[in-house]
Amino acid sequence: MAVSEIPEKFYDLVLRYFDGDLEPAELDELNGLLRSDDQLRDAFAALCVRSRMVREIGEPERQAEIRTADGSAGVISQLKLARDTAQGQGRRGIAPWGRVLAAVAALALVSLVLFWGFQQPGKTPRFTAEPVVPGRPDSGQALGKPAKKKYIARLVQVVKAKWGEENPGLKKGSRLSEGTIRIESGLAKLRFSSGAKVTLEGPAEYEIISNDLTRLLSGRLSAKIPKSAIGFKVDTPTARVLDLGTAFGVDVDEDGATEVAVFEGEVEVELPGPAESRQGKRLITHGNSVRTEAGAKEISDALYDISKFRKTWPVTAGMVSTAGMVKFAPPGPLSTLLEHEDDDHLVILPERGSFTVSKKLKVRANITVPGEYSKRGSMETGRIEPGRVLASYLVQFNPVEDGKEKRETKNRRLVGIATFERPIAGVITASGLLRATDKTLGGHSAPLVVKGRGLEIGTRRPLDIVTLSDDRKTLVLDLHVSGGQIDQIRVLVEGEE
Repeated sequence: MAVSEIPEKFYDLVLRYFDGDLEPAELDELNGLLRSDDQLRDAFAALCVRSRMVREIGEPERQAEIRTADGSAGVISQLKLARDTAQGQGRRGIAPWGRVLAAVAALALVSLVLFWGFQQPGKTPRFTAEPVVPGRPDSGQALGKPAKKKYIARLVQVVKAKWGEENPGLKKGSRLSEGTIRIESGLAKLRFSSGAKVTLEGPAEYEIISNDLTRLLSGRLSAKIPKSAIGFKVDTPTARVLDLGTAFGVDVDEDGATEVAVFEGEVEVELPGPAESRQGKRLITHGNSVRTEAGAKEISDALYDISKFRKTWPVTAGMVSTAGMVKFAPPGPLSTLLEHEDDDHLVILPERGSFTVSKKLKVRANITVPGEYSKRGSMETGRIEPGRVLASYLVQFNPVEDGKEKRETKNRRLVGIATFERPIAGVITASGLLRATDKTLGGHSAPLVVKGRGLEIGTRRPLDIVTLSDDRKTLVLDLHVSGGQIDQIRVLVEGEE
């Protein structure tokens, strides 16, 4: 199949996939196209890499580097040239591939123009250098002035967030005091000083009251609460959710009706109002959901629908994005996730949270520096120094069982990218190192007994290819797997202090 013969529909789906606009049925259609044709997989793999490179130019961290190294005029000129050239070719009959790259370049150009526009001399920013959340409506705090009270949380991740008028200057890294956050669209992840992590999906209105008390007035959130933050509370118009050491999601509709889904552990749900007028409290365990409504005197059971939290949960668990035939696991206990089956995706499972590498804990990984790896000779197993704080993720291909046996299929190719919130310290791809680190790094009670679980890099054709980006946050995976076995790699990410 020539490039000119690649279906236009494919490029439309890919572009919308990168924008996060695909419906479930369209996502299935895209995966079907990827499974059906090797050239489409080649095209998608290349687009994943190229779009990532261009997208990074629009990120604040990359903008600063580019501005310092090259100057704004040079970068913008280059992007304009790329865009104008692509548009000119389009008038003469540009190939779909060119239109995709032109669109990506144009998006990056917009990001850069906006960035430098807001940084021009003479323009007064609406917030100080370190923006803070406006105070509560009754506090009398003026916009843009530092909060008198101590900071309670920090905005640690932002994904395509559009803020309400009350929060014009919020960005990744902003420190947050008590006050209200309104997000119209996109995602925003907050980390409280207690260690609690909350991800909001817009549209949502969320109030920070204290280090252990918040209020979700409308919208959706996912929360992951460590032992240090047990007792964290989320109030809604119709319920109070009290964490008992867990991960959970809360969804509040326009009428204040609330659904609570427990991903792991347990929470306590309580109705508002006088105790004599309601049916007390309910303890909700993982895999269950409840619903509360205005004026109700009891808490009702609800369908456990984790699809509502498919956008917020990965971000809460430390991901920024996945693309292609890679996806993050649905929420749930690790023991259950290990059995999660998927014929069409490499699935990322969160393992052990933040832990410190000690002198006794010798941590070695097959990939420790950025680059493309396709041969054993290109990998030099390195040691991760003691004192570093890490978190572990397992990337797994576990095909669906057909009766008692794993579904036997010919060798297939799975291509995609995974971007983590924090830099990657190392990647373990060898079966021996995987077994040796299951308990210490993965947090499993015993080594996982899986035959041939590591990648066979450099031992056969076609080759498995693993690429670690220069900023160490993105993995590009181009892997050949067999339906009769399980393939795994372990990703070690820098954890939070």
